[in-house]
Amino acid sequence: MILLGDFNINTLDKDCVKHRIDDHLPTVRVRLYKQPLNAPSSHKYIIYRCFKNFNESEFLKSLNETPWDSAFVFEDVDDIVDAWYCLFNDVVNIHMPLKKKRVKHDTQPKWLTPELLELIRSRDQKLKKAKFSNLQEDWQELKQAKNKVTAAIRLAKKKFFHQSFEENGNNPKKLWTIIRHLSGRNTNSSGVVFLEENGEHIREPLQMAEIFNAHFSNLAKNLTDSNINSYDPGTLFNLVSKLNLTSKMVFPEMTTQQTLELIQAISTNKATGIDGLSARLVKIAVSAIAPSLTEHLYNYWRISIRLESGKNNAVT
Repeated sequence: MILLGDFNINTLDKDCVKHRIDDHLPTVRVRLYKQPLNAPSSHKYIIYRCFKNFNESEFLKSLNETPWDSAFVFEDVDDIVDAWYCLFNDVVNIHMPLKKKRVKHDTQPKWLTPELLELIRSRDQKLKKAKFSNLQEDWQELKQAKNKVTAAIRLAKKKFFHQSFEENGNNPKKLWTIIRHLSGRNTNSSGVVFLEENGEHIREPLQMAEIFNAHFSNLAKNLTDSNINSYDPGTLFNLVSKLNLTSKMVFPEMTTQQTLELIQAISTNKATGIDGLSARLVKIAVSAIAPSLTEHLYNYWRISIRLESGKNNAVT
């Protein structure tokens, strides 16, 4: 066999086989593939709220007994938010504690139905029973359960992909997504590999996060500074002179009912935010936390307007 090409690319090592049947030493090379199948370096874990022993009435009772007024003794908005979160999370952690669980995959496949999960649990229970008793009939029952699960998985995959191809026959993007999922190819992006800052490549995640944070934090200020030179007071004076300024601008008072309606309109399919509070959890607690949230919004407007007025007075 004759191989032609640049063997300096995608090769890890080369060597010669010392034993041969002729007068030539065959060369052996180890080739590097684009996506090597390496085992994960560590186990995967997920952190979730446990609703197993959750009692909604007891949860709401604890929230109603929480001293929310203690969060509003501060003047700074951030301190008020931190205090409110501490009070709320203390109650949540009592009724719905955080659990850490080891999993094989971060997400479950879409063809994995609740009925199929029940069959898998039944198979696992039969396995424990067979190992404990070591009886022939228990092992035979386990074998039948395993065959039943295997057949159910094949049928679930067949139904899911057949239905997906029929529904997305006119959508090439989703169709190729299904094909890639069916072929088992990993299409997840690794995200930002590096950032270039002052001619230097930054690969440390924490440093990249700080660079992004500094950029977006100063974005408004940089845009304002760049437009100061082009500012024309006459244009603003002409605009204000055309407005009717006989009535004062007043922020409408927000009611608890409005807060209730806004929270109840949130979809439970929304992903959990950085605060770790899911939409489902907030909607359960809405009747108890709506008054304190309404007061927090009022304090936020009041403090923000006062600080803005102080800045304007300092400028003048």
